[in-house]
Amino acid sequence: NSNHISYENNIGKCTINTILEWKGKLIISSDDNDIKVVDSRDKRSRIDKLKGHTRSVMCMCSFDYKCIVSGSLDGSIRLWDLSKMKCLFVINEHSGWVTNVIKLKEGQLCSSGNDCEIKVLNYE
Repeated sequence: NSNHISYENNIGKCTINTILEWKGKLIISSDDNDIKVVDSRDKRSRIDKLKGHTRSVMCMCSFDYKCIVSGSLDGSIRLWDLSKMKCLFVINEHSGWVTNVIKLKEGQLCSSGNDCEIKVLNYE
């Protein structure tokens, strides 16, 4: 049995690229430039949005117990604090789209993009 919940009325029609789970909420990246945070148990719940990317958000990964990292077609990588619903910093290292991002170890991210480069990024 599956529990089908449609968020179409709240999110609108868009292509969903990545879904993460955080504290009973779904973190959804899509082609409308925003990251949505919705309650996975209640489809009528309020939708919070993380705004900052100027093009489709293609990828995300969990960063720690309260943060995620996102990559976008705008070429940026952003670290988001989900408990405060705000962007902590932006990295612009790719000359094209960011298509993948992962956390390597404390202080390092790895990203790839359509510029055919894999970047190991140090952050403080």
